[in-house]
Amino acid sequence: MGFVLIGIQPDLIIGDLDIINPNLRTSLNTVYLPDQNYCDFSKAVAHLIKAMKLLPSIMTGITGKAADYVLQNINIFLDTDSIFYTHSLPVVGYTLQKGITHFSLPRNTKISLLGITKAQISTKGLRWELHLSDPAFPGKNSCFNLSLNSKISVEVVSGVCWQWFI
Repeated sequence: MGFVLIGIQPDLIIGDLDIINPNLRTSLNTVYLPDQNYCDFSKAVAHLIKAMKLLPSIMTGITGKAADYVLQNINIFLDTDSIFYTHSLPVVGYTLQKGITHFSLPRNTKISLLGITKAQISTKGLRWELHLSDPAFPGKNSCFNLSLNSKISVEVVSGVCWQWFI
């Protein structure tokens, strides 16, 4: 609810609305979903998929101060085929499924590749190339690799990989 306090009013607030001041809530567009079996981010993503048909999307604000919330939000994000962006850090993230994905990036862009499920990946255009590498989370991953030129590719042979540009 900090957005309203800093002068930005959201278009829509989705969730159990347990932290919103009742007086403020009457002036906002809200979708009340009280089910405590799901977190607010999960409820918002479900609403974006079913009611609004807005996925894939660019998602922000899934990081926070509590590690368990961050990990759960990342877990939910991985099923969306969306783009992750955080303004607190200059990070953009993608979920990569089986196949080849091409990116155009400035030279020396930092890239991290994390295996989410048992992934097998290969890359082209990175300082430290990966050839049928098996990143896993938790486990060994490729963090802070660098793009050598403006065109890189990541091939996911199997599993799911999460790619971050920093």
